[in-house]
Amino acid sequence: WLSLLEKAYGVVRIKDEPMQARTREPLDSVDFRTGNPSVVGILTGHAFREINLPHKSHRAADGRLFADFRGALRTAFDGHRAVMLGNSHHVYAITSYDPATDMVTLHNPYNRSWKEKLVDGTEYQSTGGFFTLPATAVVNNFDYVYVELNRTRT
Repeated sequence: WLSLLEKAYGVVRIKDEPMQARTREPLDSVDFRTGNPSVVGILTGHAFREINLPHKSHRAADGRLFADFRGALRTAFDGHRAVMLGNSHHVYAITSYDPATDMVTLHNPYNRSWKEKLVDGTEYQSTGGFFTLPATAVVNNFDYVYVELNRTRT
């Protein structure tokens, strides 16, 4: 439901801000000025926790970061919370995490079936926008993770 609300917000935003720079798709307008986690916070009323990953922090991934990332995913999915992953130009939803295989499933909101190319050059085939990759590839190829918290925004 969150994706639907987010897209609806984008459609309204384009209509309500005709003087702003135009975007081709409603989802592009969502992140245009407020940032995706801010919009999701508006829609859910919940705060988010940001985990900066090596590509943004310019610090190598270590055991503590991997443990924090995996623990945050487990806690979020146990609590049915939204998790977003992004880089400098796009945001994905993390839709599942399998601790037994250490695999993460991502969803590209554009719902296209194509090859998703990561920073390190690795490509993953997506089907309907969904693709799965190892947790290590997520940590080493994206800028940040936003995990919805079980508390209201301040």
